[in-house]
Amino acid sequence: MQNSYYERVSETQAVSVDLVEMEPTVLWVARVFCPVAARRQGHATRLMQRVLREADREGFTIRLVANPYEGSNFSESDLTDWYVSLGFRPEETEPKLLVRRPQPPDATLSERPSLAAG
Repeated sequence: MQNSYYERVSETQAVSVDLVEMEPTVLWVARVFCPVAARRQGHATRLMQRVLREADREGFTIRLVANPYEGSNFSESDLTDWYVSLGFRPEETEPKLLVRRPQPPDATLSERPSLAAG
């Protein structure tokens, strides 16, 4: 897996996802960025779906904490709902930690519009 993924949304802007390898089969989402003008158009959702399909193929578990950026108009609840729509679930021992384990090849990611960062 790559450490960074991006998708252009205009000539000068892109959405991006940055990952950090925590263990040989565990990745941490360090950041999901979507320019303000491109939000709520599905860009971040499509990019995250691409990242998750690759993680599934390669057998990676992905973890994150849904923290909105300072000054963002998204709440922690908005972001958590968005990540849940992508297959993440709260970790039993640490509810703020969201985890998505590898999905079987026939599982499909939600195609519903982005709720928060996309």
